[in-house]
Amino acid sequence: MAESKRAVVVGGATGIGSGICRVLAARGYRVDLCDIDEEGAHALTTELSEADIAFHRVDVTDAATIMAAERAIRADGQPCDLLFANAGAITLKPFIDATDDDWSWLFSINFFGCVKTIRSFLPGLLTQQSPSRICRHCTWLPSRHKLAFATDCGSSSKAQMSGSAS
Repeated sequence: MAESKRAVVVGGATGIGSGICRVLAARGYRVDLCDIDEEGAHALTTELSEADIAFHRVDVTDAATIMAAERAIRADGQPCDLLFANAGAITLKPFIDATDDDWSWLFSINFFGCVKTIRSFLPGLLTQQSPSRICRHCTWLPSRHKLAFATDCGSSSKAQMSGSAS
């Protein structure tokens, strides 16, 4: 069991994010679930009622809501060990039928939402005394049957963020 560990899961109410929350809660992490889906978040926090889990309403297209959640999470002084920038959306249209508006909507959540999440949390992660990890996962392309995913993980250590880590 992870002793006094904290994980922030942005996009944690459903799908892959809810699975991440379940695993972390089972391992004893304090989980901060951030999502726009209040109903999904309520269902998950009810399911995980025995765990240390808190919901923060976040719209990843609105940096102010992310910053508000980051401040609320940091208020108790416990460092963040894991940040999952997992919020994402898909369209079920075939690639060829996706419009410019579809692409703009997808990128506002899947790309810029990830950027806004990391930019909001990174200053605090770099100044805390303990190391942390950032994992991002998002869906990139619209498709009816096949989805393309991009996933990577990194450390928020000062060396890696400054480009001097190997």
